[in-house]
Amino acid sequence: MADTGEGKKEEADYKRLHSFPLIRHTDMPEEMRVEAMELCVTACEKYATNNEVLAK
Repeated sequence: MADTGEGKKEEADYKRLHSFPLIRHTDMPEEMRVEAMELCVTACEKYATNNEVLAK
């Protein structure tokens, strides 16, 4: 049988890897870019279990 502790560890590592915004390219001004990142991070934290609401 698989050890459930190992699965939880892998999930925690995955969440830690994807806990920050990643911007590859943008032509937005710095102030607008920061505001957009903060908006997206806030939505992700608020609606972590419902991706449909998150996308709106």
